[in-house]
Amino acid sequence: MASTYKVIQGQNLYDVCVQLYGNISALGQLLANNSFIDSWSYSLTVGEVIVYDENLDRKSTRLNSSH
Repeated sequence: MASTYKVIQGQNLYDVCVQLYGNISALGQLLANNSFIDSWSYSLTVGEVIVYDENLDRKSTRLNSSH
């Protein structure tokens, strides 16, 4: 299920990805869910709404899933 998140001051894509998914390995999914983000270096603005998949398993996004 898709949910939304509002960007706060000082956050970049990596910060938001860690906040929502626990790490940056789901960054591709975050970009796929937000077509307005046109590059990895996209600059977020305060209050911008990000769509994310709240059902994405945090364990499955870990870089080393053995932990």
